[in-house]
Amino acid sequence: MPGEKKITVNIQANIPYQIISKETGKAVQAGVNDQVFLYDPSGNEDQLWNFVPVGEHYKIVSRISQELLDVSLDGTENGTYIHQWEDVNAENQIWRVDPYEDGSVALIAPKSGRCADIVNLSHDNGAHIQLWDLSGGDNQKWLLVSPAEGAPAAVKAEEEPAAETPVSVPAGGDSVKTLEVVTDTVSEEPVIAAFEKPKKSKASAKTARTARTEKTEKAEKTEKKESPKKAPARKKSVKKSEE
Repeated sequence: MPGEKKITVNIQANIPYQIISKETGKAVQAGVNDQVFLYDPSGNEDQLWNFVPVGEHYKIVSRISQELLDVSLDGTENGTYIHQWEDVNAENQIWRVDPYEDGSVALIAPKSGRCADIVNLSHDNGAHIQLWDLSGGDNQKWLLVSPAEGAPAAVKAEEEPAAETPVSVPAGGDSVKTLEVVTDTVSEEPVIAAFEKPKKSKASAKTARTARTEKTEKAEKTEKKESPKKAPARKKSVKKSEE
């Protein structure tokens, strides 16, 4: 929806990643006898995993054993252990990667909707991983770190732009100017785009000037016609004295 943030993560299939716990800083390591546990990061192949796309999901493949991160016995309940197993194209070997805005991800088993979680919140080397209800805690958050780049896979948050809403504003002249309301993604306050006031056409201006001239001339004639005429000045008679 407009105004909501869409978070994406850039995972490259040809690059191996360490899966580092945000809670403990330890890496997911492939062990013997199909085990998977947490251990201090070393960058060795037993701590490297490739994310192979399967539609919108991934198979997570160990570089050293070529086996997949797998939910034990196809389980779905809280507390089910996560180990590694040969690729059998099963649903319990498929993972959804849900990114967080802080750069970490959750590893979700689509079949159960539960996520990879550290057993008993342990910080010890050798701690196991299990399925558990998603809580958003750091014990369920993982950083996908490429040893070659030395940084987590790029997580990007983008805010979807709001739809533009037309607003009609009356203006002078013969037309109406439509303004577009654009949402500022930082302040989230509407900003009205600037507009120019429509100019009157030359024809309209000429017509207006002609009308004013005719009106003025008519008023002057009427005033002249109605003004009273002055009586002619009377000459004084002068009587000459008799000489």
